[in-house]
Amino acid sequence: MSDDGFFRASPFSLTASPETAACWAGRKSVLTRLERLKRSLIQRSDSSLDLIWANLGAGKSHALFHLEYLLKNSHTDSTKAIPIFVEMPDQLRRFHDLYSRIVSEIPTDTLAQCILNAQNPSIPEDLQRCARTLVYGTGEEKAIAKQWLLGQRPGLRELRASTSIQSRIEDDPQACDILSGIIAALAEKEVRLVVLIDEFQRVALLKPQYRRDAVLSNVRSLFSHSPRYFSVVLAVKSRIEQTAMDMMSEELRTLMGVRPCVSLPEMSEEEALEFVIERFRFFRPDGYLGNEEAPFGKETLDTVIRHVARADGAPLIPRTILQALGWIYDAAVTDDSDEVSPAAIRSGDFGATPATRRLGGVTIYAPDEREMTRAFGTVVEAINFCSKPHLSLMRVALNSQVRDHLNITIDRRIFGAILASQLRLGIMDSIPCAAITGRVFRIYIHTEQLDTFQRHLATTVDELRLRRVIHVTDLEEKLFGDRRWGTWSSAFHILTRLVQIGRARYVTENSFCWPLEIEHAINKHLRRVRVVRASRLANNQEPVN
Repeated sequence: MSDDGFFRASPFSLTASPETAACWAGRKSVLTRLERLKRSLIQRSDSSLDLIWANLGAGKSHALFHLEYLLKNSHTDSTKAIPIFVEMPDQLRRFHDLYSRIVSEIPTDTLAQCILNAQNPSIPEDLQRCARTLVYGTGEEKAIAKQWLLGQRPGLRELRASTSIQSRIEDDPQACDILSGIIAALAEKEVRLVVLIDEFQRVALLKPQYRRDAVLSNVRSLFSHSPRYFSVVLAVKSRIEQTAMDMMSEELRTLMGVRPCVSLPEMSEEEALEFVIERFRFFRPDGYLGNEEAPFGKETLDTVIRHVARADGAPLIPRTILQALGWIYDAAVTDDSDEVSPAAIRSGDFGATPATRRLGGVTIYAPDEREMTRAFGTVVEAINFCSKPHLSLMRVALNSQVRDHLNITIDRRIFGAILASQLRLGIMDSIPCAAITGRVFRIYIHTEQLDTFQRHLATTVDELRLRRVIHVTDLEEKLFGDRRWGTWSSAFHILTRLVQIGRARYVTENSFCWPLEIEHAINKHLRRVRVVRASRLANNQEPVN
């Protein structure tokens, strides 16, 4: 819980995650569309394709997570669904890459039983052999069968000996056939597979053209082979609906027919206020009886929302609103203040008087607007220049880099106000992470590095699943290769971000584990201590405490 008592967790997170999927704030018309889509998915048997489109930061990923939440909590005895969220690979090469991500999210035990019990002759024999091994095989045999199912590269000799499967899943047609067989086995039990694909616009950037066509063709083949109990919901970043539709092939567009897309438009100031209050309500601790606008107050919230709405190039969407409120909350709520002052928001630097600003120890008076503007622009350029080469930086480190670059000392509050302006404009992003003490700290990322950060998060999750326990230095070597300034801290930030969203746990200050492995890691450490103690006692040395 946040130690100020206002929130049990930070409501200012800019990254969608399953942990906050249950939260839907404001935008009642969008929620109505999502609930209508949910009803059609659980009440009908025919396959379907749907599209969610919006601009960057408007909440597409969160809309997919919320739809997944709605589906998981809408099961009945007669209608069931397996919704899975996958992000389109950033470096997509072929359909096989997407296949691996989809299958890795399907519950293996449930899938194996459905395949074993299925009577559909279209289910590939290799898939049936894999299911038998997953149910009846030894631990090692099950591991090899799962590697094959995920499209990985188990040794052929071991694969044949363990499962009687003669070849790996290595090309797109084979991956499409296996996934079609999975869908058919689930459909026989009237279980719908709902694939929620985020960042689908990456397919449009796939070069050369024949690769893009091959991926879309295999997606279309899935629908041809699976007329029942299969659905795909695509989330696309786009400013206009037509552009989003054009990213799909004509064959896929015909599957949508006249079904309307789900869009997430910019909010009005009234809708933005409703969004903030309802989001705060979701993150309040149990038994909270305070003001619903706390710690800001309604006047302050109105001031912030008006400021964001009137800022050049800053749309009134969840990301820009939460960026502004998150920075103001961190900078203005201190141990001796329990509410952010509206005057602090209007002054722009949270503490300096409206008449003066301080930059590099020099007082700049408000009448000299040209000098103030020039100084402001210089720091903005320095922030962009210093943040682009690094995956992530804490505010103190970024300030230090800017200071060394400009060879001046920047007042802490002024630097914070300038950094906040870059957050509001979407040039920088702020992401909460968890310290070992449980407190939340923030890292800052240039938006050009966001995709890389998300990709490294996914890679780190895979490493944790594989290794179970990982040290920051090992992850640094895995992600960045050669060590250089900032790579260790970026690897540490990735792991602490996973702790914040519940995908990792601290073992020591610099070691992390998969959430279920914390007890195993502690026992392993205790076993090592006992072995060392026994060795030293045998050699008549001092025992280890």
